[in-house]
Amino acid sequence: MENLPGSPGATNTEAARREVSAPAILLMVIGALVSANVLYSLIKLLATRGEMPPLPPELYNNPQLGPYRDLMEKLIRLLSGPLGISFNVFGLAQGVLMVLGGLKMKTLTNYRLAMAGAIAALVPCFIGCCCVMGLPVGIWSVVVLNKPEVKSAFRQGGVSP
Repeated sequence: MENLPGSPGATNTEAARREVSAPAILLMVIGALVSANVLYSLIKLLATRGEMPPLPPELYNNPQLGPYRDLMEKLIRLLSGPLGISFNVFGLAQGVLMVLGGLKMKTLTNYRLAMAGAIAALVPCFIGCCCVMGLPVGIWSVVVLNKPEVKSAFRQGGVSP
């Protein structure tokens, strides 16, 4: 009996493992970068206790920038408080979800968590500079996870799709 795509078998599982390997590793790496970046921001925010950082001198020296200075001060004050802490906590959760999703994707053990991690990479809300890298990796991961042979490998390995 030959191994058709989507049917269980050792060769399909190995092929699926090879197929998910690169996007899973990249998802974990980007998730770790996101987590480290957000954790640094959170620690820095908590260490300053919501104290507003100084604005560039150009905003004070140029009278035409007066309205923008007030707007910048309000925005920085808003993001230096509980809202900034909330953004960082959600960003940390997003990064951890990406790492866990990549891990489960690599081991073909939990399809739902792998898909959640891939989708988390697509949401650019809290991941800051890693958004540029997260979007293509997230798209690649979702495409790979939706292949029939990959879904079949997950069914064999643990929580099914």
